[in-house]
Order: sequence, then structure tokens, then C-alpha cells
Amino acid sequence: MERRQAARHAVERPCQLEPKAPLAEQLSGVTTNVSRSGMLVRFPGLAEAGWLPGIGEQVRVVLDLPPSASYAPRSLECVARVVRTEGPAEETPALALEVSRMHIREKEKKKGDRRSRDKTCRVQ
Repeated sequence: MERRQAARHAVERPCQLEPKAPLAEQLSGVTTNVSRSGMLVRFPGLAEAGWLPGIGEQVRVVLDLPPSASYAPRSLECVARVVRTEGPAEETPALALEVSRMHIREKEKKKGDRRSRDKTCRVQ
């Protein structure tokens, strides 16, 4: 039975997964597919790391978007919940995530200022 709410698109982009728990470490992964309501993230080399969120845990995902001549560097930031896990820790584990909120964050530079500022736009 298909339970997806939106069409998935094959998108392989680097991403970081941050736990809501303050002491757990950030994980680096690669998306396999992405939609408006969820994504699948694989974690190559996770066998060396000790932390992987469990089903029901909430995480923050930061997905680096491809560079564009039309836009400043951007990332897609999501709040998501783990709904499924795949693969044992000895292989390449993956997490299926249900996205509850997402927004695009642009890094812009002010004229004459070397610091960047965040420009946020909400995606619904």
C-alpha cells in the first residue's frame, strides 16, 4: 500500500542530520530521494559512528542545494521525524523521514560587508 503524500524525486545531495537531543552528534549523509513531505537519507560509513536516531525521533536536516548563477548559495532546512530505518549498521543504513517544516536559507552579503546574513523563505 502506497502511503506517500507527494511525488518523490531522485535527488542525491549531501546533507547533515542534527538530533534534537543536545549531546548527540551531527551525521553526514546523502539524500536518495526527496519530496515535499519526506526524504530518504543514506549514511555511508556510519559503521564507525555510534548514533542513529530511532523511529519517532525528531531531527533537523540541512540539505545543500546545487549552486546556481541566479541565486546566492542556499540550503534547504527541514524539521523531520524518522518513520522507517533501513539496513544494518554494518552496511549503509538509511532513514526515511517525514518532513513537517522546511524552508530555504540563502546566504547573502551586504555591500561592503564580509559577513553573510540569512534570508529565509518558507516552503509549504
